[in-house]
Amino acid sequence: MASKNILIIEDDPAITDVYRTALESEGFKVQNFTLGRDAEKFIALLQAGAPKKPDVILLDLILPDMNGSEIFLMLKKSDATKDILVYVMTNQDGVELSTPGGQKPDKLIIKANITPTNLIDLINGK
Repeated sequence: MASKNILIIEDDPAITDVYRTALESEGFKVQNFTLGRDAEKFIALLQAGAPKKPDVILLDLILPDMNGSEIFLMLKKSDATKDILVYVMTNQDGVELSTPGGQKPDKLIIKANITPTNLIDLINGK
């Protein structure tokens, strides 16, 4: 099975380190951004035809420089990125997120309720 490319957009280094370690131990290729504007630049590259799209994006809703929902909207409004799986991560219960076209995240993950093993299972479709 081919290795999956995972993009983590998360500003908490402890969370990023835990997820990165677990995902890389399963053979996934992991890239991460801590700022929304860096993720925004990467998304622009994908929309311009960059060949290495992530298979799954783990997107934190609260970033230091922008709201993760803005990034979600950017991803879903472009034909080049709308089919990438987006798992939104938050510690807020009851979050509703969708695009004007009604697209919702592929998964809504409450960070406090998921273990790295659970996350790997989700990414593997278990």
